[in-house]
Amino acid sequence: MDESDAGGLVWREVSTTNYYELGVYDASSSGGFTNQLRLYKVASGTRSLIGSASTITFTRGTFHRIRVTMQGGLISVYWDGTCKQSYLDTSALGSGECGLRNDGGTSRYYQLWIQPLGSNLTGQVLYTKVTMTTSDPSMMPQLFTLVACVRGPSIGTGATVSQLHPITTPFAAYYSSEMDNLVQMSGDYYWYVDKWRQLHFGPRLARPGAFPVQSVADPANSSGYLLYLPQVTVLSSADIFRNEQVITGVTGLVSPPTEIKVADGSTTSWTLGYPVYSAPTILVNGQGATVGYQGVDNNRQFYWQPLSSSISYDSTLPKLPAGTILSFTYVGTSSVNVNLENSGSQAAQAALEGNSGIVAQIQTALNSTASGMTTDQATAFGNGLLTRYGSNSTIELVGTTLYAGLAPGTTVGLMLPEIMSIFNSQVPIVKVTTTGYQGQNGIIYLYSVDATTGPNLTNYARVWF
Repeated sequence: MDESDAGGLVWREVSTTNYYELGVYDASSSGGFTNQLRLYKVASGTRSLIGSASTITFTRGTFHRIRVTMQGGLISVYWDGTCKQSYLDTSALGSGECGLRNDGGTSRYYQLWIQPLGSNLTGQVLYTKVTMTTSDPSMMPQLFTLVACVRGPSIGTGATVSQLHPITTPFAAYYSSEMDNLVQMSGDYYWYVDKWRQLHFGPRLARPGAFPVQSVADPANSSGYLLYLPQVTVLSSADIFRNEQVITGVTGLVSPPTEIKVADGSTTSWTLGYPVYSAPTILVNGQGATVGYQGVDNNRQFYWQPLSSSISYDSTLPKLPAGTILSFTYVGTSSVNVNLENSGSQAAQAALEGNSGIVAQIQTALNSTASGMTTDQATAFGNGLLTRYGSNSTIELVGTTLYAGLAPGTTVGLMLPEIMSIFNSQVPIVKVTTTGYQGQNGIIYLYSVDATTGPNLTNYARVWF
């Protein structure tokens, strides 16, 4: 907004006598206050100022963004992205309607965004139940990792992978690369973060778009027409096309026999036959010992590191007496290659070229994880690449429309009779770019759509606002 005598926002309007409102008063306001944000609660018809009035600088004619969030009873008020005040209402009103308010004078608004924040999960509990069995009565079953996921509809089910970054580094430091890797391992997927900072992840063919696009105006206004000559090209995936995928440097898992070591009274580290993949089980004279992750855990007897064959003993403890028997049971690793085939594509290519039809690509296993990429992960990764880059005859559309509603992850129908080769095609959208300019009657928004049946060649799809 750029003018406010006594404008603002209203939310949780249960009725006309029960709601919250934020009053915004610019420097020239005639509403009794100037340069202030005032948070009110109306309960049973009684209006009360809650929190304290916040001082702002609001010169009439200058543009500013006002934002209010409410989770449970916690209300936060933002002015141009800066939180000006927070208030906890211990007797919060229930859900209701929201919108704009004006209490006399003139207020001018340009855009209103309303976004539900979802349910408040404070105090909620998620229970899991695991039944552990073993086919070897001499071995006790162990559970190393249990992951539970609660998510909204904007996040699809992709490939199941373990952590792809070092355990000692926060996930946020690897967010983009981790999501890119997950997208490739899941197949023809996409991801982006929208203007409300919500993550979207799922297959590109998840659902149809809001409307098709065509090259002529639609009198019924049921589709979006392209403003300019549509840029439609037939593409070749060329050097990224493949129907055989080889993943090298994969961490293969082996289960060697239990290794026995004898302490000599001075040694504090022992080398095993294979690099260790996960925490080993160590017995000292038949008694279980405590084991920790080197550099992460403390106060353990022994320490290990992923892909290291060395097991070290805590130097602060008395050395193990000579003759002490140590037994190490562990999962080891070895480097292997994983080969994956798309036999259908190979047969089609063979018929076309008169040869084997095999077009192979070699990819090194992702190494952003301390434990490397396992064969299961490499298989998911390779199959994802085959799905993503398995078409050598693709089309791409780049067009601009005045109609909003198209988004990455949806498909758009193309009604372009002048290009018969793709008439009535369903093409997955990979990017939507929004731009605006000042027209005679206000701001006009243009939406540039990039859609292709081939791989999304960018690192990840974005929507700019």
